[in-house]
Amino acid sequence: MVTALKGREKEFDTICDNVRKAIATSQPITFYLSGLPGTGKTATVYRVIEALSDVTTSVFINCASVNTLKDLTTALISPAESPKKKTRGRPPSLAKIAEALSKPMLVILDEIDHLSSSTLLYSVFRWPQEVSWKLIVIGIANSIDLTERLLPKLKLTIPPITLPFAPYNKDQLKDIIAEKLQDENSMDKTSLELCARKIAAVSGDARSAVRVIKQAKSVTATPTTREVLGVLNSVYASPLSRARLPLQSQVLLAVCLRISNNKKTALTRFALYNAYSKACTELNIPAVKGDDLETAWGNIESQSLASVDKAGRIRLQIDASTARSVIANSHMISQIDDLNL
Repeated sequence: MVTALKGREKEFDTICDNVRKAIATSQPITFYLSGLPGTGKTATVYRVIEALSDVTTSVFINCASVNTLKDLTTALISPAESPKKKTRGRPPSLAKIAEALSKPMLVILDEIDHLSSSTLLYSVFRWPQEVSWKLIVIGIANSIDLTERLLPKLKLTIPPITLPFAPYNKDQLKDIIAEKLQDENSMDKTSLELCARKIAAVSGDARSAVRVIKQAKSVTATPTTREVLGVLNSVYASPLSRARLPLQSQVLLAVCLRISNNKKTALTRFALYNAYSKACTELNIPAVKGDDLETAWGNIESQSLASVDKAGRIRLQIDASTARSVIANSHMISQIDDLNL
């Protein structure tokens, strides 16, 4: 029996259950998955493919390598047709491909951020309704803002089922690391806790957490907090890592911008942290607390982006344009700007 990834049980069940229902009723259905890298989107879809292999076929298309509707249609021909049905010369139409399917097909579009044309994206998401319900489209986007930017423009009778994949929190990362280490030597629980907590505060990227542990285990079979902390420091002390403001710090800085625009609200640490917690809830991002929250704020102060004066008020040390450039996530900024903070 195929099981879901740790921490992605809800998303896995939502896709599988809705696909089976759609097939049972011959209804068109599409899905739109979005989230930062390392949040389990593609890995979850691979498990969905395996779990639904009894009732569906599948084709996996990386949109970084396709540019036209013809490219996408051509990518469906090989898995859709048996060797005897393949024709020479002009490729069959999309309707003919769908008609030849013995079972509904999961059309997985990975990295749809790379599609140069939004019109192309709209066309693909209309396939289940306009061509055949047997084409079940699952789009995967790495940009957390792509869903909001494009979905309102998709004038569909049946809109896609949207599934945002939030960054993993500390407890989920602990479970993922523990699962990866099942067949290996045991690891100090304090070390595992340290790794999970730090990665959750920075990015929530499960792949980063596993890489850190593997690097630590390359030093010693049972790494302690010392080895894990050494790897964490080396990874996040690189010039590239220092240039990037961690996710939680990005949210804090964006909230600073939002509150500083409201002259009626004093920008204090208390007000900032309360607004930050609300923003994380709205953006579906696990909020950090305590020392991890202080670390996120410390990243802002250490880069001289903001400071706290003697009266306890926060002062931005850069202009709004520079702050937005540092955050480098225009959609998250616009979402926070729209919040009632």
